[in-house]
Amino acid sequence: MAKATLREIRKLREAFARDPGGVFVQLADAHRRYGDTEEARRVLRAGLLHSPDDASAHAMLGELLAARGRHGEAEQSWRRVLELNPDHPAALRGLGLAARAAGRRDEALDHFRRLLTLQDDVEVQRMMTELSEAAADPAAPEAADVPAGRAAPAAEAAPDGQRAQSMAVSTSHGAAAPGAGAEAVALVEVLVRALEHRGAVFGAESSLTRLLAVALGRELELRDEHLNALALAALLSDLGGLAMNGAGDDGQREVAITLQLLQGVALPAGVHDALAHQHEHWDGTGTPDGLAEDRIPFPARVLAVARGCSHLLADGPGRQPMGVAAAVDEMQRQAGSVYDPVVASLLRRVFAQRERHGIGYGWGGHVYVAHPEELRGLGLATRLHSAGYATETAADVAGVRERLRAGAVQALVVGARLAGGDVAALVQEIRGAAHLRAIPVVVIDADSPDLRISLLSAGADVCFAPDVSFTEFKATLDALLRRSELVMGAAPAAPFAGRGFA
Repeated sequence: MAKATLREIRKLREAFARDPGGVFVQLADAHRRYGDTEEARRVLRAGLLHSPDDASAHAMLGELLAARGRHGEAEQSWRRVLELNPDHPAALRGLGLAARAAGRRDEALDHFRRLLTLQDDVEVQRMMTELSEAAADPAAPEAADVPAGRAAPAAEAAPDGQRAQSMAVSTSHGAAAPGAGAEAVALVEVLVRALEHRGAVFGAESSLTRLLAVALGRELELRDEHLNALALAALLSDLGGLAMNGAGDDGQREVAITLQLLQGVALPAGVHDALAHQHEHWDGTGTPDGLAEDRIPFPARVLAVARGCSHLLADGPGRQPMGVAAAVDEMQRQAGSVYDPVVASLLRRVFAQRERHGIGYGWGGHVYVAHPEELRGLGLATRLHSAGYATETAADVAGVRERLRAGAVQALVVGARLAGGDVAALVQEIRGAAHLRAIPVVVIDADSPDLRISLLSAGADVCFAPDVSFTEFKATLDALLRRSELVMGAAPAAPFAGRGFA
């Protein structure tokens, strides 16, 4: 491979400035041949923002990442190559080497077999023979345990290697806990939810951030212990702000308070770094240390994208929530400056697979739960909160009317025997209001067929008997919200001050 000259690089730079999505692969290759692999990676990431489906760019990025020991991200790049071109030799070889090193023999053999149908490769044939023999010998060591002298090139290291290292916490922060289990995450969520509870309102931003962080982690193929660590970091990310009762908007001060509150706690690997560096920017303009690009700890990069997107989707003082499409577009606009462009690019895939990630169609929206039994209403509101909904509660018809006068909600869940008035009449009023008639209305605990028929006739979308499961209830609510999103678009309904709600 001929060494690039500065003249060649300058010429390609000029063309790149005119058209960032044009010659960026050639420019990155020139920087690589010149010996500046870091600049080559920057060029590829910038170019992929304009030409995200360039298979050769993803392939080169995978090679550069593997050479730097960032094997997990390298494997992600190669998988993207195969989505674009299933017969790309370099991607098949890289993925085969990564699977072999991780001990995933069947996967490695599959990639290598596909590669050999495209081209001859003596080294790959040798590795296939070794893998086949090892599979036949249960006592043989895993491929990842092969002595260093027989190891393949850097691309063979475990696909989660760099990410696993990035998830590790520095000993300067104290010993890391063995790992966050799902039970620990659930307990922390309950405690954070209690801090977020303001009067009748459960804010949803911590749950939104958790769901998004875990979804991004799944797309990055992180292991379960790393997903749990991301979930824990997401739930704790605003602990300082909650301790301050939401006063002020000094993110770094909130982080400092968070870390102070957690001082002495043995956090799972990666959680401390995620919390400490969640406000770093990809271009190096963030806080506290002005870290840039790959120098920002990997879990902090994921958490930053999750927090940024959930902040856009959730409402708050002086701001309306964005719809999903607008929020993703805004995150993409800031990719490469504030956020890791690779992680941010996964948001579209996350929202395209909502069901897989447990993300409902009421993402970030307000669901108003009105029930005469306080504990029943509170229990339903908290479970919806865990699914990413901001929820509010009331105990009577007057509370519903007052809330609707203040502003529309995304959906109304109401107990059939709500105190203080006729629920059927309330539903009719809502259906008669131009700005509210499209809001999904779900009635629960309707304990007789006649009552259910009456409420459905009044305009309720669904009426459930008392024995409905939460799973069925939430699936129905999601379906109604999906329909509402398609009909009304992303903008929230406006408040109504007409008959019955004035």
